[in-house]
Amino acid sequence: MGSIPTDAEPPKVEYCPKDYKIISTTRFTNVTLPNVKFSDNVRVNRINYVGPANGSGMLWGKHHFNLTAFDKDQNHVSCSFKMAIMCKYFKI
Repeated sequence: MGSIPTDAEPPKVEYCPKDYKIISTTRFTNVTLPNVKFSDNVRVNRINYVGPANGSGMLWGKHHFNLTAFDKDQNHVSCSFKMAIMCKYFKI
């Protein structure tokens, strides 16, 4: 009886945006996040996301995002970035 091979190689981050700023004239801004891209030698099984919902309205201020990709053997890699929504008329 043979053993089931395990995947020892974690996923890779293909694209993770750098921290960035958005200038807005309104306090409440709908924001669409850039697409974070992961790959794996077998398959990315799931992606955990922490941060405001993509496409949702966000207030002026700093927002933190973290996405972690897992393969079937729980190997993982993360992408983290920050976004500042700045008022056009005031510094925050």
